[in-house]
Amino acid sequence: MFNYTNIDSLAAAAGVFLNYTKDQPCLNLTADGSQGLDDSGWTVQTCYDMVLPMGDDPTNEIFSWVNWDQEAHTKFCQDTFGLTPKYDWALDYWGGRDIARDFASASKIIFSNGKLDPWSVGGINQNKTADTIVLTIKNSPHHLDLRLPNP
Repeated sequence: MFNYTNIDSLAAAAGVFLNYTKDQPCLNLTADGSQGLDDSGWTVQTCYDMVLPMGDDPTNEIFSWVNWDQEAHTKFCQDTFGLTPKYDWALDYWGGRDIARDFASASKIIFSNGKLDPWSVGGINQNKTADTIVLTIKNSPHHLDLRLPNP
């Protein structure tokens, strides 16, 4: 006999991608992606609570924010999504200004960083407590540890 205990949770999770507007009576698992979330999810997030100020002037350096325009970014977010960015939300909510203090009571967390991931320099790169683990993946780019097997 099938255990239906978690079926509602599974349906809710699938609904986030396949029926986030909740306007469909059921989930169509064979439909194309046009009924689900579009690719603006990351842009919405960077317009609200995960603002990542970056410039794009390779003559300066690839990860410079010298030419980043906060006012223009705010206007784009307001015009496009009706959102005003919370520029300090991630640091205020999760910490990161003082790594040793902010993660002093952290436990059961694996911080993974790829040596080929340019974002890794902003990550947690040293164990902060006995119950946290930092993994450095030698030849790994961004999110490779979360993807399908890769030689």
